[in-house]
Amino acid sequence: MHTSEKINLVPNMKLTNTSLKALATKKNSYWKWDESAGKNTGRLGVKVYPSGRRVFYFRYFRGGSAKMIFLGDFPEVSLSEARTNTKEYSLQVSRGECPKSILEEKLALKTARKKLEDEESKQGSIKQLFEHYTDKMKSSGKRTYREVLSSLEKEVYPNIQPDTKARDVTRAQIVRVLGLMIRRGALTQSNRVRSYLQAAFNAGLKHDNDPANMDSDILFGIERNPVSDIPRQASAEKALDRVLTEAELKSFIERIRHGEFATTTQFLCLLMIYSGGQRPYEIINSRWEHVDLNSQDWLIPASLSKNGKDHVIPITPELEKTLVTLKAITGHTPYLIPNRVKQSEPGRTDSLARSFVRYCTKYNVDKFTPRDIRRTCKTLMSRYNLSTKEVRDRLHNHALDDISNRHYNRHDYRPEKENLLLSWNEWILKL
Repeated sequence: MHTSEKINLVPNMKLTNTSLKALATKKNSYWKWDESAGKNTGRLGVKVYPSGRRVFYFRYFRGGSAKMIFLGDFPEVSLSEARTNTKEYSLQVSRGECPKSILEEKLALKTARKKLEDEESKQGSIKQLFEHYTDKMKSSGKRTYREVLSSLEKEVYPNIQPDTKARDVTRAQIVRVLGLMIRRGALTQSNRVRSYLQAAFNAGLKHDNDPANMDSDILFGIERNPVSDIPRQASAEKALDRVLTEAELKSFIERIRHGEFATTTQFLCLLMIYSGGQRPYEIINSRWEHVDLNSQDWLIPASLSKNGKDHVIPITPELEKTLVTLKAITGHTPYLIPNRVKQSEPGRTDSLARSFVRYCTKYNVDKFTPRDIRRTCKTLMSRYNLSTKEVRDRLHNHALDDISNRHYNRHDYRPEKENLLLSWNEWILKL
């Protein structure tokens, strides 16, 4: 109500639950004031509306003007509650304070606190930061987003709680995460996790600084990337130039055929070799629906290939023999190389990598990775002059970005790729 509203001066009465219920409605609103009040301390009153509504108010005077505080509707607010509030406000008046001003200050403080809490709730956690970063990887077509997220969760969360605000993560915490990895001998992986962390925090900075995200439900509040000043371990990684010798490749193939690896891993390795070094990720994620044994074509669709273009691998007799045997084992699943636990999903590249590490340790072989099989195939094809560089590049589905190839050359090179693979398979069998 407006404090300037004229308040009819009516005799005071003792307000009780019974008297409140008995108050009659009239054509116009009217007031009843509680007779129990100290001098100059304010008074509890009730306003009765023509509709029958009864509303409690506390009235007091400040600087010669009446001030009113709404206490609530009766009976939703009981008489006892109204008296309790009246007692509190009366005490404030007796001390020379202004209850209405105090309420306004409390409301302002509550509003400010709520705003601060809302802003705090919008501050993204490190878990949300990692998910934001890997979601961006996924939408950009980066195939390793699952492995990146898994590595971050595995290495970071034991040391930094997932609900920690991204803005509160310190350089010292990151140093500890990476230091523990180095202590257990995972130098190479520590460099990779460092790169993932740096990229994740950069993604958070970019998100917050993008004007399009001004009203985003989540802002990370990162002022500076905490990873920037942490050095990489220069001694951890050598250049990616490992090529197996012919003797090493021969031993590797023989051991595969003698059951060195788990069954599907054996077939995966043979497919990598007989296909001339196709990318492990693309083989693992290949579906049986894209393998046509009748037309002798194995399609790596654009959605799967690294350069975003369809890639056909001609199926040679050795590949066919391998694929037919494999299909009897995994043909009931969507993938050539299914996940061992969830067969509706593809296998994992990190499992393949671990198999290679165990192999090298077991046979005291210089470390090599699944990617090195691809490099070995191409190197040996070049060394023995199997076909031309252009055909070898086509077989490996390298991106050829010169204007001629991009706009004018529509030849699919299938016959040339088939001849190269036939020569390569023949060479392998002679090892």
